[in-house]
Amino acid sequence: AFAADLLRNLPPWAADAPPMPPVPAEPTLLEVEFSAHGEARVHRFAPAGDFDTLIANGRDLLAANNLSAKAAGLSKVVAHLAELQGLPSVEQCVRDDLIPPFAARAFERRRREELGRWANNQGLDLGFVDAALRRWRPPRMRFSEDGTRLTDLERNWQGYAVCLTHGAQDAETSARLVEKWNRTMFGGRPRVLDLLTLLHFTTDRSDAVLGYTSQLVHALQVYAAVSNVTDIIFDERDAQYRRDMRLAALIHDLGKLLSLFGEADAHVDCTNSALGVDGDGGLDAIRAQFNHDEYGYLKLRGLGLPRRVELVIRFHSLFDLRNATVPDDFAMPWLQPAMNLYDMDLNPADERAHAFILHFSHYDQKAKRATDYIPDVDLVEIEALL
Repeated sequence: AFAADLLRNLPPWAADAPPMPPVPAEPTLLEVEFSAHGEARVHRFAPAGDFDTLIANGRDLLAANNLSAKAAGLSKVVAHLAELQGLPSVEQCVRDDLIPPFAARAFERRRREELGRWANNQGLDLGFVDAALRRWRPPRMRFSEDGTRLTDLERNWQGYAVCLTHGAQDAETSARLVEKWNRTMFGGRPRVLDLLTLLHFTTDRSDAVLGYTSQLVHALQVYAAVSNVTDIIFDERDAQYRRDMRLAALIHDLGKLLSLFGEADAHVDCTNSALGVDGDGGLDAIRAQFNHDEYGYLKLRGLGLPRRVELVIRFHSLFDLRNATVPDDFAMPWLQPAMNLYDMDLNPADERAHAFILHFSHYDQKAKRATDYIPDVDLVEIEALL
């Protein structure tokens, strides 16, 4: 009763005061033990709630102990910190047998339904796609143990792990993969539109922006951006320039069908590094790691495509061709060019092709939007282009 009387007679300044916000609990710190400069050390850190913080934790450990923050050292530290806070190891991230099969099958059914509705609206026959999916098993998408989609932190960490594995690919492994996949992709000659449609059953695990978005959706997003944008570079070129870039938008990632054929994600996804430059140089002399770029190029070269489109297919993931002095918000944070190919000596034709690749890469990155929706397009126009 006494307390109730006090509350009824509170002065206005006390009665109108907002409730005090709860004091956030201090995060539980984790410890990592390591050796640096000949002595044992302990570093404490708060578990990361997002991927950027995970990378920042690794950088903080290196900076606090006067250690090199180069890509190789940073990746090892980040991998160790990730495991300490309960994320899977790099080796676990690249295994297929840890995926909940019921979730993967449900996701595949959903993709079939999405594509079926879109194809019905577009008047597109999916006979080839149905036959292909009976022959090849769609790659299993990654999910949590309870079947839910991975959080951004989990998904981005797994993409990082896949790319760490890809980054270790050497010239011998690259040559072996070229030999393995330098064969006919399908019996007969399927339509390019059918292959493009089949990309709806693939994703890029290394892509922090797209996530579960299919590569069909990504290709159509880039196509729409290139088709509709107002761009001074397009204004300065002839109509063929934009036409070639629209074509490149549709077919640049056809090589990601490799994942449908059973190739490991670490040999399909991720940004590439150069392994060397042969002979007198030039774009054709560049040897890069094997991924979807080289596979797509192997299958589409010699079919009458403009050379600059062929080179987009082959090098759109080659980080070394980009200007490393310009910040790239979309680049994975550990990327460092193995070689500086941005300033390499090129003949005038290769200079123009290089500029075309860089112009395309801008839209390849900027057009990305995470969605399950397949955009409506003019298939008559696309078929005419293909």
